[in-house]
Amino acid sequence: MKYIKLFFVFVLIMPLMVFAESNLPVGKVELNDEILGETVKYYKTTIIRNTSEITATISPEVTSFTTEITEEEYNNVDMHELYELNESTFVETDYKILRTTFSKDGSHYRYRVDLTWKNIPKVRSHDIIAIGHYSSVKPYGGIEFNQSFCRGNGECYDGAGYTPITGVNGTAAVFKVIDGTLTYLTQYLAFDVQKSSSTTVKNQIAAGDYAHAVKTISETNAKKLNVNTGGIIHDSSVDSYYDTIGTAIVEWTGSW
Repeated sequence: MKYIKLFFVFVLIMPLMVFAESNLPVGKVELNDEILGETVKYYKTTIIRNTSEITATISPEVTSFTTEITEEEYNNVDMHELYELNESTFVETDYKILRTTFSKDGSHYRYRVDLTWKNIPKVRSHDIIAIGHYSSVKPYGGIEFNQSFCRGNGECYDGAGYTPITGVNGTAAVFKVIDGTLTYLTQYLAFDVQKSSSTTVKNQIAAGDYAHAVKTISETNAKKLNVNTGGIIHDSSVDSYYDTIGTAIVEWTGSW
């Protein structure tokens, strides 16, 4: 009976074992932009859940922890050792790149953050991508969000459905991660900024962050957050639904 149970669980997770292409472009900016700064971070997230909860991801019995790794470690990941299954737990390991870019196009400064997955995550619920900044600037001309993905048949698409969250110290996009069999997945958030007042701006910071839902969460609850230069801050009632990675920060000093 034990082996039948394990076989059943393995069949459930087999469709999830698809990997993102790691040689596709990450963090593209507009062609006319002058890149003033860029920070790239590589992360490994381990998610542990009971085998009985594999098909019930709303269970609170899920834990996750994230470590920053080197580019070399990221590139040398064994893509066939991302999942571990025994009688009581299912362990999933996700790898992703977080890239923050600070650029200038004419008289406007531009903040951008990209998140690219090395392997496709199991849970596809409401994730968050955000940029924290000083209150001396604010988004100008609207914000951009996009989710790019490729299906197993080789066809690739863009999807821009999201809910914006804006504040004095940061901006975020809450969105539903694409379902189905994918071979590539990336998201980005970008916006130009203008000064909040006539005061000279001598320092700028763009703190890119991303929060992945390790359990199913509604859009209403996912929106319970704030953003500042420390990244995404969840309401305590939903904090356990998300993994936590460090921010990718770009700083600028000058006179504007």
